[in-house]
Amino acid sequence: MRMNQIEFLFDLPLKIIRRRKWVVAQCPALDIASQGETVEEAKGNLTEATRAFLISCYERGAIETVLKDCGFHPMSSQPGRRSSSRNHFQVSLPLQSSTPARCRA
Repeated sequence: MRMNQIEFLFDLPLKIIRRRKWVVAQCPALDIASQGETVEEAKGNLTEATRAFLISCYERGAIETVLKDCGFHPMSSQPGRRSSSRNHFQVSLPLQSSTPARCRA
């Protein structure tokens, strides 16, 4: 039996701040921050923190409310998939159904 899968890809703004020994990576759109000793480490930690936050929101049934409260809304056109740039980072939220499709949309 094949499981259903879907993946949401979030392309989020990134802000990097250097503070002495630490590099702070922030996602101002979701008010999430993390740190590391290098830019790469800080971005990696921010990606994991953001993924954990989104999973938590999904599990609590609050992802729609959280995204709306952060000012997000559906776009009328689909932008092309943007590769992660200096001012953005990407987080995926993969989901898998443990049962055959029974969507009640």
